[in-house]
Amino acid sequence: MKVGMLTYHYVNNYGAILQALGLSETVRRLGHDPVFINYQPPGEYLCSKVKKTTRNRINIFLSKLIYDVFFRKYKKDVAAMPEVFLKFRNRVFSQTRRYASFQELKLDVPEFDAYLVGSDQVWLDEPYDPVYFLDFLEPGKGRRVAYAASSNTAYINPEKIGLLRRYLNNFDAISTREERFTESINKISDIKSRTLIDPVFLPSADYWNRHMDAVPMIDGDYILVYATRPRREFTKMVNAYAKKLNLPVVAIGCNGSLVPFFGMNYSRIVADAGPREFLNLIRHAKLVCSASFHGIAFSIRFHRPFVAYTVMRDDMRINSLLNDMELSQFVTTMADEAPESVRESDFDFFRADEVIESRRKDSEAFLSETLKL
Repeated sequence: MKVGMLTYHYVNNYGAILQALGLSETVRRLGHDPVFINYQPPGEYLCSKVKKTTRNRINIFLSKLIYDVFFRKYKKDVAAMPEVFLKFRNRVFSQTRRYASFQELKLDVPEFDAYLVGSDQVWLDEPYDPVYFLDFLEPGKGRRVAYAASSNTAYINPEKIGLLRRYLNNFDAISTREERFTESINKISDIKSRTLIDPVFLPSADYWNRHMDAVPMIDGDYILVYATRPRREFTKMVNAYAKKLNLPVVAIGCNGSLVPFFGMNYSRIVADAGPREFLNLIRHAKLVCSASFHGIAFSIRFHRPFVAYTVMRDDMRINSLLNDMELSQFVTTMADEAPESVRESDFDFFRADEVIESRRKDSEAFLSETLKL
């Protein structure tokens, strides 16, 4: 079966591109032909969609100022990073022509036997993008499946329930990534959802090893920091671990953003890291400190000690992941409350592997069943 896939495969974000690869590889392993519908709406999609508020405009201005003052020496590496992503994307993905809008898709619908949306935060309400609900398809055209779709919140605006219900009823089968989001969807949708695992857990760790160099990029032990936005408590936490463990800090940012490392006692910034380098750096780290869902997900996949940082205690995405893996003691919102001991022996990765295997079987069964004509 030829399967058209829709997700954020086009952004220069490690988690976005690797979850897309994990799902496409699984679809291929199940005997299908996955092709990404190359939908790239105009505007910048960085680590997440950012609302154009006055506060965010001020933050963007200050970030550019900090970058120009403190990180200008990395400008060449940052400029090279998009090309690294592009080469990786072109090597691992089959894609349609580029579509820039809903209207373009509506006028020239790519032909597939099935259409698969997800994973990642494709159902963000900022506002909802009808493309990720397959609203450009005529009724009855192809199988329509959502796999582990996610959002930034489980809350659904009452004013948008009618619209979202109509969108959800476009699908033949729905699955979401977080249990709380699943519960919210099931309250309004005629098509009931189930909670499935993020696609990066579908292939084996050995599969991901094949997408990186075998030799570690960094000699010796180090703390890897993967940050998406500047956070004072996160910086304080990283500096405390670096001092306590007497380890150098290696940092990578999201889409070339280096401002999160302002005030951090880093030894090295890898500003031109692509997906292969991202995997390598996590795989060989002594400790991973990250506020990223997929930074933590790959730490678990590679059995690397980690500390997850969240701005809010009620972070749906990271808390859901760590509760599933029975590793919720390794998340914090405050530097002073960060886990005291982060040795490898403190982590029950054997139990996490059991959870992953069980959830993986459920997820593959869902894909096998729903991608049938």
